[in-house]
Amino acid sequence: MILRIEEEEQQRLKMRFVTRAQAVFWVRISSLLLGFIFLWMSHFQPQIFQNPLHQRAHICLGFLFLSAVCSYFFVAHDRYGRRIYFFTLCLELVWSAYLIVFSGGIFSLLMVFLPVYTLFFSILFHSFFALSPPLLFLPIITALTSEESLEKPDLLLLQVGLLGIYTILNGAVIYVTNSILSREESQSREIFRLERRLKKMATLEERNRLSREIHDGLGSALSSLIIQSEYLLTIAKPYHNIVKELRELKSSAEEAIDEVRRALCMMRNEFDLIPQLQNCCITFSARHKLPTHIEIKGKPPSFSSEKQLTIFRIMQECLNNTSKHANAKKIDVQILFSENALNMRISDDGSGFDPKIILKNHFGLLGMQERARKIGGDVVVESIIGEGTCIHVQLTR
Repeated sequence: MILRIEEEEQQRLKMRFVTRAQAVFWVRISSLLLGFIFLWMSHFQPQIFQNPLHQRAHICLGFLFLSAVCSYFFVAHDRYGRRIYFFTLCLELVWSAYLIVFSGGIFSLLMVFLPVYTLFFSILFHSFFALSPPLLFLPIITALTSEESLEKPDLLLLQVGLLGIYTILNGAVIYVTNSILSREESQSREIFRLERRLKKMATLEERNRLSREIHDGLGSALSSLIIQSEYLLTIAKPYHNIVKELRELKSSAEEAIDEVRRALCMMRNEFDLIPQLQNCCITFSARHKLPTHIEIKGKPPSFSSEKQLTIFRIMQECLNNTSKHANAKKIDVQILFSENALNMRISDDGSGFDPKIILKNHFGLLGMQERARKIGGDVVVESIIGEGTCIHVQLTR
């Protein structure tokens, strides 16, 4: 159950990232288009083309378009989606730094890219490492364009002022974004918990409804069958063959109604393992006239409902197999509970068998082993012909 909840939470976080990344994608495309417009307008400023790197700017811009589209299609990938998106965002941040350096540095109008990309990283990623690229953006731009400002005190003063403004703006973007996203995440988690609670309540209500229907329908029919079989037993005493068949019919009906009651307990989450094990042994002993002694030591750990039912079914199958095939005179059931485990030993003094020989169309032992493996347990069968059988069941929480 815990693993399923964790998987649902991981899926929810993944879908949240994918939704935000797909929305950010269109803003990224718009910013790249603005970069293309800037390059087109720069043809009217030949001095910018004096730098040889600028001759390759159109190629770089085309590559960034392709990388952005690639990140859009791979964003939902479980392993590489976030990494590809982060890497392509970093490439666009470098591209923005290039445009800013060759269009006036910190005085460029393109410095508006700084809070925009800070917003992108803050929305999509929630760690200091992920925010480091936009946080390093401003110091790098300042270091690359500060030589001219050092020679002119007025420009230096203006640069310091702009640095302060952009720093405050950057910090405000991170603070506001994180505050909004934290509140949204808290509300989202609360809604997720409420949804799980409502699903659980709806499931419980449906189980209760079904249990009432089974109790009123099938339970009543089986009870009537038992009463009628008891009446027929009283009037059919001279006919021994009929009496034998009626007793078997009554026994089958009683076992069926026990199964119905057990199923109702499971549906209502009222299945108590120890009383069920004890009742099973007492009922089995009375119906099959086979003394069955049960000894339980320790306090059972908090096994899940599935594990409790599996333990019960394994013991029930052992008892049934003994009554059918072992010709035993008594059965001993020993159950030891520890803090996180169960050890159950079921032994009889019957005819025994060779565990290595698997009879055709006999699936009792195989079924017990499959049940035990399904819940992380193990079943070991020890039997000697003429000396009886002993079955060990081990299970950890």
